Amino acid sequence: MYARFGTRVSLVEAQSHLLPLEDEDVSKELERAFRRQGIAMHLGARVESVKNTETGVRVGLLDAAGNVTTLDSNKLLVAIGRTTLLDNIGLSAANIATSRGRVDVDAAMRTSVPGVYAVGDIVASPALAHVAEMEGIVAADHIAGKDPDSVTYKAIPSCTYGMPEVAGPGWRRVDGVHKYGRGGILGLATTLAKRYQSPPTSIIVDSSNPRGMP
Repeated sequence: MYARFGTRVSLVEAQSHLLPLEDEDVSKELERAFRRQGIAMHLGARVESVKNTETGVRVGLLDAAGNVTTLDSNKLLVAIGRTTLLDNIGLSAANIATSRGRVDVDAAMRTSVPGVYAVGDIVASPALAHVAEMEGIVAADHIAGKDPDSVTYKAIPSCTYGMPEVAGPGWRRVDGVHKYGRGGILGLATTLAKRYQSPPTSIIVDSSNPRGMP
């Protein structure tokens, strides 16, 4: 968005592709689109230092080959994700087990303490509102004495906002599954509104499971 308003933008990503959790072909397509918009990308690089200057900040980058690059900018936006804040909320006193900063739960969203459930951003699942909603439904059904299906995390829809956007349900990366071609889907409202004639589409299928889900 900033680049489309005329701001010079540089993106730094420690992984080799801009969207490391997405299918590689889709990520490459977004990278090409960003280059056409004049956005500079430093892939496979990590931030080593940040210093204030008279005009903004100076950022030191180190790439995989050991090369050092310096970026001078007016502003620095850090967007490396979110984390939970579980300190001092009584989990230890209640003997609720945690691992790596998240509350441990089973498929029914039960914690280590009988009668206590946890859902949403404090458990080890994608921090998305619709994921938390589904987890809440599973927990509520279990509390009500039902036998609900667990959340199918491999079928979760999500998106990355941008120009163009990247979105889809289910698997994003080809890990032990088959990918069938790349094509385009015409007639989508977002596609027409943003004048993309044929957005690239990847279809990933698990040939051992017709549903494509566990």
